[in-house]
Amino acid sequence: MKTVELRKKNTQELEKLVSELRKKLHDLRFKFSSNQLKNVKEISNIKKEIARSLTIIKESAAFAKASAVGSTESASGQTKSASQAK
Repeated sequence: MKTVELRKKNTQELEKLVSELRKKLHDLRFKFSSNQLKNVKEISNIKKEIARSLTIIKESAAFAKASAVGSTESASGQTKSASQAK
């Protein structure tokens, strides 16, 4: 899945996707160890997909945190300028 498509999903959907991908990775590793896996590159692709999803989850959490901090700073900045105006 492309990064653009992942960014459209909310955090809960991304966490569910990561869980499903980890299960799939577990199954692929099991198949690899028993020589039943034909496309070994699929393991690498799943790991990259998990990393992309986790990165987007962390970015959205950091953005939400920065937005919350920024809104409290701007609110406190407004009260300072109002008190300075008096």
